[in-house]
Amino acid sequence: MQAPKSPTDTQRRPATRHLPRQRARRQPAEARRDQLVQAALRVFARGGYRSTGTLEIAREAGVGEPTIYRYFADKKDLYLEVLKRSANLILAGWSQVAAEESNPLRAMAAIGAWYHRSVGQEPDPLWVRARAIAESQDDDIRAAVREAYLQCFLFVRSLLLSAREQGLIDSEADIDAIAWLFMGVGLAIDTVTLLDMPDAISPATLQSIDRLFGRAMTHRRETPTT
Repeated sequence: MQAPKSPTDTQRRPATRHLPRQRARRQPAEARRDQLVQAALRVFARGGYRSTGTLEIAREAGVGEPTIYRYFADKKDLYLEVLKRSANLILAGWSQVAAEESNPLRAMAAIGAWYHRSVGQEPDPLWVRARAIAESQDDDIRAAVREAYLQCFLFVRSLLLSAREQGLIDSEADIDAIAWLFMGVGLAIDTVTLLDMPDAISPATLQSIDRLFGRAMTHRRETPTT
């Protein structure tokens, strides 16, 4: 006589399914590339070029490490793209601010204020640039950093040339010297941000610097009398 079946025999459990590992959602090539650059920017900001590996970047982006090499030749290729992105963020912000001001001198003041806010709110691009300077023994990195700073310098210089054409500054003012002084203020902002000194350069300080620039640019040399 067959023994009665226990409840556990009659209640069949559904077979356990081993679900396949979920992969990162497929994205258009440009979107995926942008995702990798954004993730790399965050990771390079924390650790710099030499101490950062592509595996760490892949984890930050939520993809497998081989995905990086579908879009970039190697780590340096990705790093140089990050440096370019960091520089473009500045130029895009400056261009937007300058487009809202018809007076180029007021545009420069607004650019300084924007940059001061920007690095305080989102310091990762600044950390990338600062670490890149420390690693500029590498020819490719040095060239990328140099190009970025020159682009910023030329942007400021173009505003000063426009101001001189409009008669807003002394026709004898040294445009290059003023542009580099403006860049120097930016480096001062960088320094106090990196050293976590947010109150060292306040908006009021920037306004005072702007007034000093204004006096220097509108001062006319006196013609010596004979």
